[in-house]
Amino acid sequence: MSALLPWVFVALAAVTLMAGLYALWASFRAAFGAAEMPDMQGTVEAASRRELVAEKEALLQNLRDLRFDHDQGKLSRSDFERLDAKLRARAKQVLKLLDADVEPFREKAEALIAERIGKDVRAPYRKSQKPEDADAPTESGAAEEDAPAESTAAESTAAESTPAENAGVKACPECETENDADAVF
Repeated sequence: MSALLPWVFVALAAVTLMAGLYALWASFRAAFGAAEMPDMQGTVEAASRRELVAEKEALLQNLRDLRFDHDQGKLSRSDFERLDAKLRARAKQVLKLLDADVEPFREKAEALIAERIGKDVRAPYRKSQKPEDADAPTESGAAEEDAPAESTAAESTAAESTPAENAGVKACPECETENDADAVF
């Protein structure tokens, strides 16, 4: 039994090494594009979808080549227009098929976006800095006369501030961290 125990550990080490090498190999395949894309559960089967994507890329390349050949004078205008119309018609068909395949996912995404926007959950730095009544017209001319005095007060405050504040930097009152001028605390 004591002679068998080391061989058990050797076998476990070998299995672990093989599993690690397999994981490394799979990650390299995915990184360099050799691995296949995970199958999507749309209306078009995965193999058919891959064929459509390949056809779309080929059609787009053919359109670029056709344009280049026409620009170089290798094709007459009538041949170019005829071939271009044929390639574009097929490209539209392929794109419609691909769009139909992702339609269920698009509806889910739009529902999630609508739910998120409906709650109006915005990050603090996205909130408006203007008060809501700033757009309201003034009722008396006195407020308009005070405006120049306020602007000179703001200019004098800006002159007295530190260079960091002049550069559009605002310090956090709690931790003294420098932030953008539009930061909200």
